[in-house]
Amino acid sequence: MQRRRRDLPRGNAPRRRSRGQRDRRRRRRRPAGVPYDHDGPVPFTVAVQHLMTAGHAFDVTVYMPTTDGAHPLVSLSCGSSQKAAGYAPHATRLASYGIATVVADDPGALTNTIDVVTNAVYVVDTWVPMALAGKVDTSRVGLAGHSRGGAVSLLAVGATFEGAGAAEDVAEGRVTITSK
Repeated sequence: MQRRRRDLPRGNAPRRRSRGQRDRRRRRRRPAGVPYDHDGPVPFTVAVQHLMTAGHAFDVTVYMPTTDGAHPLVSLSCGSSQKAAGYAPHATRLASYGIATVVADDPGALTNTIDVVTNAVYVVDTWVPMALAGKVDTSRVGLAGHSRGGAVSLLAVGATFEGAGAAEDVAEGRVTITSK
């Protein structure tokens, strides 16, 4: 006599759960009171700006909260050959909680990383204070990035870039990196 699945002892047969059971189980694992899967209550606008510095033309997408006052800023650098649209969920989440976000398109794989660093520094040091004056608190600025964008963020705040046998210091003078 062949045994059917439901006749097998529990320890030997995989138990299939319905989608609803799986979802309820996942919800139970989340910490109570942490609504990390929802956007915030702050309204915001989205605008694409075309910038040029040192012969490099590039686009940035600005997610600006529409509430009064100066907002903190996060400058998000995309990964190699990525566009700002791919990071829209991250920028939307930040803006919906009152954090202005600037996402710069990556110029492509054939562009030197140090040129992308120059663009990122230009955005934060020159363009943001000029174009977003009064809307952004320039004393509360964060840099973030994915893949090459992460390297761009680190280089922009004070790391040393070594390539082609030469080292170029791109340290930001106002930032101090300390270790414990």
